Amino acid sequence: MATNAQGLNSLATIIKRLEAATSRLEDIALAQNSATNHPQCTCTPAPPVEDSQSVKAFDELVITGKLEPFLKVAGEIGGPVKEQSDIVGNLFQNLRGLIQCAAASAKPSDATFMSMLGPLQSQITAVNSVKDKYRKERELGNHFSTLSEGVPAVGWVTVSPKPAPYVGDMRDSATFYANRVLKDFKDKYDMKSGCCGPFSDWCVLQGSEHAEWARGFLALLDELKKRGTAATATSATPAGVPPPPPPATSAPAPAVPDTSAVFAQINQGADITKGLRKVNKDEMTHKNPALRASGTVPTTSGAGARRPSKPAKPAALQTKKPPKMELSGNKWSIENYENESGVVVENTEISHAINVFNCKNTTIQIKGKVNGVVLFNCKKTSVLIESLVAGLSITSSPSFTVQITGVSPTIQIDNSDSGQIYLSKECLGVEIITAKCSAINVSIPEEGEEGVFVEKAVPEMLRTTVQNGKLVTNIRKDYLDPLLHAKFHQESRKTWMKLAITRGGEQQSKMPITRNIHKWGDFKHKAKCLTRKYKEMYRYPHIIHRAASQSQAIVPQHGYTLSGPSPYSAPPLSAVERSNALGGPPRMDPHLQMMCGPLLRYDTVDDHGIWHGAAMVVTADAGSQYDPHPILHLEWDPLRPVHTSAHGHQRGRSLSSMPSPISAVSTNGSGVPPPVPYPSEPAIASQQYPPSHIYQQTDIPGHEIWVYRGSAGSFTFWRFLIQIPLGPNEMGVRYRLNMGQELEFFIPGQNQNMRWAAHSCNGFSAGVNQDDFRGPGHATGYDPLWKDLLDKHAERPFHALVGGGDQLYCDAMMREPELQPYIALKTPKEKVSAPLTDDVAFAIDRPMVNMLDDHDLIDGFGNPDDLQLSPIFRHIGSRGYFFYLLFQCFTVAEVDGIDPKPGAHTFKSTIIGGDGPWIPSPGHSILTYLGPQMRMLLLDCRAERKKELVCSQITYERIFWHLHQLPQQVEHVIIQLGIPIAYPRMNFLETALESKLNPFTALAQKGSLGLSGFVNKFNKDPELLDDLNDHWTAKSHKRERNWFVEQVQALAKAKRIRVTFLSGDVHCAAVGYFKTLVRGGGKGHALDPLADHRYMLNVVTSAIVNTPPPVGVLTMVGMLADRPHKTMHYCDTDESMIPLFRTDTDGTPLKQPYIMGRRNYTSVELDDQTGNLNFDIRIERVKGSGDTVSYPVIAPPPRWV
Repeated sequence: MATNAQGLNSLATIIKRLEAATSRLEDIALAQNSATNHPQCTCTPAPPVEDSQSVKAFDELVITGKLEPFLKVAGEIGGPVKEQSDIVGNLFQNLRGLIQCAAASAKPSDATFMSMLGPLQSQITAVNSVKDKYRKERELGNHFSTLSEGVPAVGWVTVSPKPAPYVGDMRDSATFYANRVLKDFKDKYDMKSGCCGPFSDWCVLQGSEHAEWARGFLALLDELKKRGTAATATSATPAGVPPPPPPATSAPAPAVPDTSAVFAQINQGADITKGLRKVNKDEMTHKNPALRASGTVPTTSGAGARRPSKPAKPAALQTKKPPKMELSGNKWSIENYENESGVVVENTEISHAINVFNCKNTTIQIKGKVNGVVLFNCKKTSVLIESLVAGLSITSSPSFTVQITGVSPTIQIDNSDSGQIYLSKECLGVEIITAKCSAINVSIPEEGEEGVFVEKAVPEMLRTTVQNGKLVTNIRKDYLDPLLHAKFHQESRKTWMKLAITRGGEQQSKMPITRNIHKWGDFKHKAKCLTRKYKEMYRYPHIIHRAASQSQAIVPQHGYTLSGPSPYSAPPLSAVERSNALGGPPRMDPHLQMMCGPLLRYDTVDDHGIWHGAAMVVTADAGSQYDPHPILHLEWDPLRPVHTSAHGHQRGRSLSSMPSPISAVSTNGSGVPPPVPYPSEPAIASQQYPPSHIYQQTDIPGHEIWVYRGSAGSFTFWRFLIQIPLGPNEMGVRYRLNMGQELEFFIPGQNQNMRWAAHSCNGFSAGVNQDDFRGPGHATGYDPLWKDLLDKHAERPFHALVGGGDQLYCDAMMREPELQPYIALKTPKEKVSAPLTDDVAFAIDRPMVNMLDDHDLIDGFGNPDDLQLSPIFRHIGSRGYFFYLLFQCFTVAEVDGIDPKPGAHTFKSTIIGGDGPWIPSPGHSILTYLGPQMRMLLLDCRAERKKELVCSQITYERIFWHLHQLPQQVEHVIIQLGIPIAYPRMNFLETALESKLNPFTALAQKGSLGLSGFVNKFNKDPELLDDLNDHWTAKSHKRERNWFVEQVQALAKAKRIRVTFLSGDVHCAAVGYFKTLVRGGGKGHALDPLADHRYMLNVVTSAIVNTPPPVGVLTMVGMLADRPHKTMHYCDTDESMIPLFRTDTDGTPLKQPYIMGRRNYTSVELDDQTGNLNFDIRIERVKGSGDTVSYPVIAPPPRWV
């Protein structure tokens, strides 16, 4: 009976629920019928819907309030400023139309939304076109750059969910140039200041108009940022109701209700739900038929009273307080600054006290010596202090940065986290007191090195015990045994920092970031990955040698501890065993303690259209988790287009539009996605395109190819071999290591020839002041041309980057303490016979070299013969070449072998040459694919180099055998040589320096008259002599050079291939060439280069960082450039230099048009229509400016029969 009763009760419940559902369906049906039975409109259309509140606010605050006054001032200035400003006006009007459409329409498809953004993109391009059009108008250059940097802010409509920070970044970029306008036009513009050109008639204006124009544009961006903040609640992304259908013409229309209230509520966003409350059961219509019959619902319920609302803030707290900086007596008050980068406190005195309160994301500079500084309740605030009498106090101020360039006796930190303190050499006696703090780091200058800091963590782990009835507190013992102790910093700065292609990890939870260009390496041709840094930390990328001056480039961050046994004293273990033994908290999935990488190497494309390459990382075994081994995840979509940033945008980057299906995995501990690599704010969000039906992804396991063991621990080199089939179009390939930070590189389409860039000499020689090459907006002298190259990459991504030599300047090895006893030996005979000590062997046996050129080892390595036979030099060559193969080629002979058979090597592009006389390894040349019509040979000119030899006959035979196997469709072959092969000769200087009767050499060898720097420290030969002996045109190499040129000419004629040489080394730009000799004293008819198989250019691009030669040297080389050379007339070959540089970068004529003594690099692209190979030599316009001028030269296609 009980069971039957229970079943009947369940049945009754089900029946009630069915009745409720039926009743609800009937109500819905009646509502639909009533909605569809209205007669259709036959006469007039429905009145238009009123503009939404967001559109009205945009009109009032942006268009009328800021844009119109800005355009009015631009009209008063006139000229190209008005022309560019009018385009900005049209841009904002189109943005207004997009916002209006978004408020009144349903969200369109991705393709439709992309088409709606078309006018914005075209007008951004037009703004930049005006900048390029009037580039020669230097007086207005800052005006043009202000608008070009700021207008991408209209792309905020594609940024979700918080577009305001994006607009703020664009505003910051524009501010840099706007401040220059304010400075230049602070006073009335003086005609005598140099205004000239076609616009000189309107240049004589009051400076106030230009200043008002600059402030007006910044105010416009500020208001746009506020609209972006409001958009987080009322999104500008289309999300409204669909527009009404077109009216019919059959019946009269009923009265149309006013829908403006509905749209007003929709535009309230999240605010519309603030008044909602929970509905009680007795108020639910589907459970109470009586309520449905009455047609209304009671507004309140007796049982459920509303909770009292949260009291509003007092009026005094609701408004943002204005920033204030004032001096009252002896106290400075600096308050309420936010997002300011140029707050400067001047006219200070030693008795002044400075109080900084409630500042956010602000940089403050305090000039002069003051009594004390107090930092209270600030966030993300940076303070630069000269000297203090009393000390510095920091309270409740997270994420602070302080640098003291002078002296401070004390620093007190209370209740503040994530702080960074930089001390000067004079401030090392400071006393630091902390309480309730964590993640505080102190950077200490390293002794003997300028600008190099060693980062130390302030202990925060304490151990308290009870001893004899008292509490005794000490720092935990394991905290005092960090992995990166002082000795490791001393060693790693000279090794890992010089070899790290990226700058290493930013935080403990983040991987180091590489720029999205893949490359390949060579002894003089470095495989170098560009760096993309987080925009919160750096304005521009810091490339390779920047890492040599920043200790945080390669070391694990603060607070990391090493526990367990010493990794180098135990017997050899596998990677998993080492990781388990050393432990360390995992930070990735699984965590890797990154030391270097990811590095990318491009190998080649095989006959089946498969792109081959590799990635490599170096990880510290202490703190890394190797179970399972590291995994490289790749994903690509052949049908997705590649977006590029607006032309000239200094912080843009190329992006493929492919979204990442695994993007949800890439979050930090707070659930917030990590910041994008190297500052990039693309105008189009990458999530606009869903994956296509041929989207692909794969996981590549890492292979352990080598383990470094030393006093600092053990470190594992992991290699990931990558294979990707080429698609119909160029595409971006995204990759991430152990599901960490997502990175991207680009590969060409199946029938596309690569775009690539070439550079050389990425470092400064000893004695060069780097700050002389650091222009405004750049952190160091290394950055300007790299910034320009990255801008070009952002406009159209390069598929490869070629280094032409001297990427690392390791001449500092001469100053290593282990080598000083050897250098102190007085005679060359003693140095040749000096034994290899254990100290020297250990100092050399570490990764200090990642390519093989003289500066990458020791200046002059390779000659003379007797010096290279000494035990110390042989060891330098052996270990140097080993680490070159490891870091630049990702190659270890014990793993990959040295079999010279074609295709036997792991990397298909590698050609094994002959054995080196001083280096116990064969040469490794590279022949790689650059497209269907293009190949590049990177010739190993260092492994076998002697004073009388560049390459052996074995190497030449294997090289030319591979070249003769090239497919018939190949038309261009680029041969990369570290030293120019068609270049002015200086044999007379070579003879003079080699002469034993040279008085300068004799005096320098004795150290007389301060000429000791004239000779080297090894065998007292003249310092310049080894550079001259390096040249192909040197007397000892002339015969080999001429034979090599003849063989290349024969290859060109037989295979119908245009050969072009590419070189570096000489710190200037030039273009030499070979051609068929014109007999008859040059009076005959010259052969057309199209039909001349002997016509071969030698493009010289050097240096991207280092200083150009002295003016006297440039003048001498320029005078020798056009001298006739008859050395190859016997084989009907003539050679000379192209007068490419007839004008300087500012347009003034040059007396010597053959040599350009400015920093440079070269971009290369094949013209598919004409077959021309275009070399665009980019010359630095002004030293340190980060802006280049184009000097193009063309290698024509082969058209001989």
